[in-house]
Amino acid sequence: MRHFKLSWMMLAIAAISFTSCSSDDEPDSDIGGENIKDVHFDVWVTAGTSNGTAYLVKNVNSLEDPQTITFDNSGCDITGKLDQEIIVKGKYYYEVPPTGDCFGKYQITNTGLVTIARRPFEKNTYRAYRYCHAWIDDNTLVIMSSDGDKKKALWTKLDAANMTIIEEGEFNFTELSGISALTTSGLLGYRESDGKLIYFYARSAFAFDGFYAAFIDAKTMTVDKIAHMEKDVVMAGTSYGELLQHKMAFDNNDNLYIAANFHIDSFSSTTQQYGRIFRINRGEMDFDPSYEGFKTDPSGVADRGKILTIDYMGMGSLVLCIQDPEHCGVVIDPNDKNHGWGNNYNVYYCMLDINSDISTEFLYDGKHLPYSQGTFAQRSFVLNGKVYIGTNPANSEPTIYVYDIRSRTMNMGAKIQEGFGFDRITYVQGN
Repeated sequence: MRHFKLSWMMLAIAAISFTSCSSDDEPDSDIGGENIKDVHFDVWVTAGTSNGTAYLVKNVNSLEDPQTITFDNSGCDITGKLDQEIIVKGKYYYEVPPTGDCFGKYQITNTGLVTIARRPFEKNTYRAYRYCHAWIDDNTLVIMSSDGDKKKALWTKLDAANMTIIEEGEFNFTELSGISALTTSGLLGYRESDGKLIYFYARSAFAFDGFYAAFIDAKTMTVDKIAHMEKDVVMAGTSYGELLQHKMAFDNNDNLYIAANFHIDSFSSTTQQYGRIFRINRGEMDFDPSYEGFKTDPSGVADRGKILTIDYMGMGSLVLCIQDPEHCGVVIDPNDKNHGWGNNYNVYYCMLDINSDISTEFLYDGKHLPYSQGTFAQRSFVLNGKVYIGTNPANSEPTIYVYDIRSRTMNMGAKIQEGFGFDRITYVQGN
């Protein structure tokens, strides 16, 4: 009988060991981002320096090949035609174009820009790159923004397949929230598990006195509840939605994480901020009072740099892009009133463990990735089990690094021709 019990114990241990070893190969493993095999990548640059005004976009099939992506007499010139603050879904781009008179649907190819459709405004009108958006499904796009007086929030539902307006309306959030004005665009997310649109807004982009989350039934477009984040912070995105930068992320359980920042009282510029992350749990219509992320550094020192972008990596971790001159070792000029927070190479990437609040800087070959210039950029995303991170360093060509989430290994990928500012990478379905 003793041998019989021992045999069952050994079988149980073997079963546990097998499960542990094979978990990384399970299709439902906790890996963030989309899983789309049929994609190409669009690399967005400006001629000269980052955040310029002459935009070029080039399609490439891989960012992992150690190639140099060149732009001499190649790529698509979208200058004056499209903005880099744009929506991408599937194989198309969507935006209110610089003309500011319609909704547009486009394809960007290496041979030129293709206009698929343009839908004139009906009741509600929107300014170029001053709105937020969310996808209810693959074809239903919701766009929101404050009105001209910043008293109400406008909303429009679009059928993206044929670019028709499904319905539109407005919300009087100043009256509902007891505030005098709204931020220009706010942020908008869609929680698929209960069909809620979540619209984040504040009374001012520079009022560090909290912000609001309105929970909207996506079918009826009625407001179920408005929650108030009362801490002395402002949400990280207020004017441009998420048309360029990712300011919030859902994990695989549909918990929402939103980046926020508070102003450093000893500094004069609103650029100088310390970051925080707040959470709204699945099924809840209020902020989680037990969670406040990015609060201390690994050594226990409170307060760190400004959060620029956020993505869910999986494995209980977030990918953060951070502006922090102290962390990046910027030598402060005594005459610099911005204390190194200006146009220096003061941007780095880290992964943040949600439960422990410990952040770990991404490394390659045992060294930190090159610190970057340009805070208004989106050079990272999570796709197919990998984190793609673009750098824009001081003394070498821009370089893309690729982190494998399961194996936790970092590889150097493609480089970008020197002389071009590196602002954005997007992935587009189809080759």
